[in-house]
Amino acid sequence: MMRKLLRTRSNNGGQASVEFLLSGLLCVTMIFAAVQMIIFIYTYTVLAQAAKVGVRYAVVHGANNASPSGPGNTTGVEAAVNRIANYSGMTITVTYPDGSNSPPNRVRVQIAYPFTTFSLGWTLPTVRASGLGRITF
Repeated sequence: MMRKLLRTRSNNGGQASVEFLLSGLLCVTMIFAAVQMIIFIYTYTVLAQAAKVGVRYAVVHGANNASPSGPGNTTGVEAAVNRIANYSGMTITVTYPDGSNSPPNRVRVQIAYPFTTFSLGWTLPTVRASGLGRITF
């Protein structure tokens, strides 16, 4: 009886190691995925804030300003966006839906950034943020 009990114990020796390995691998994967999701949300938040800053810049630099930004000159708006979010591969599109930069027309700033994860260099869907405002000055 004692031999049978010892034999059974020795046959199950690696079971705990395999269970720990599988559980640990799952936990590490979930932690890594959570960190990636946090970074993704942070990136979106920064891009949204940058789009708002670009809209604010365009709103106060309308046709009546000494240094206006308009449909032909969006470098000031792009510079304001780049001060907040300067990601490589980011594209900034500034449009004036009503055609000009005179008050009370509108301005739209759209930012697109292809988000890349740390693992294997996979590219997730493009992160897009935009802001829309009405020119007041």
